[in-house]
Amino acid sequence: MSKQNKILNIAHRGSSLSCPENTLASFQTAVKEGSDYLEIDVRLSKDKQLVVIHDRKINRTSNQKGRVRKYTLNELKRLDIGSWFHSDFKSQRISTLEEILKHFNTQGFIIDVKELAIEKYVVSALSNYDCTNIIISSFHWVILKKFKKLNPQLKLAILIPRKFGWKRKLKKAHKLGFYSVHIEQSILNPNMVKEAKSLGLKLIPWTFRYMHEGRLRQILSYNPHGLINDYPKTVEQYLN
Repeated sequence: MSKQNKILNIAHRGSSLSCPENTLASFQTAVKEGSDYLEIDVRLSKDKQLVVIHDRKINRTSNQKGRVRKYTLNELKRLDIGSWFHSDFKSQRISTLEEILKHFNTQGFIIDVKELAIEKYVVSALSNYDCTNIIISSFHWVILKKFKKLNPQLKLAILIPRKFGWKRKLKKAHKLGFYSVHIEQSILNPNMVKEAKSLGLKLIPWTFRYMHEGRLRQILSYNPHGLINDYPKTVEQYLN
């Protein structure tokens, strides 16, 4: 497979099976393991700063509790966001979107927007960057429509977690001019692949945690644009 046609190895929250998700350690490891893109999640702090974290609350991945929006950036920066995974990562701290974009400037990005009403902050942050290799994704049509209105040049993607209504969703994504559709791998089948490609949509499956070898090979045989995964080192071995 030529480099030009290479399926993109997209690290889901970094190398999140070997490091705490959405941390510098996770992203650094993913780069070393061969990732082409980093998939990251963004939310807004109390003082309107974009921070890289998946959950609405900090309970699961930090040493404190409460909603992200209840903390200022300085307060969030003091949290230990690594020890929940392993004590070796106790020094890990939360990052802002701009810090990650600057630090990993050789990578592409999929920015998963987790909540409403932060679109303008993301667009403002991205105004300082070449967005050629940046995709904005979300489960929510209303969020993606807002991005389309704020900056029609951004590449947008709808996340599809369930099989129900998939054909309608692909047609809607095409009609709205989206760049790609990100379909959960367990529901992906040849009909979805054919439909997405016939509509000119890039197909990027995503997986959470493990995928057995046979399924991984099958997904890659569909020749998707990329694969969002938690184990970029393993995926890279199958792409070479």
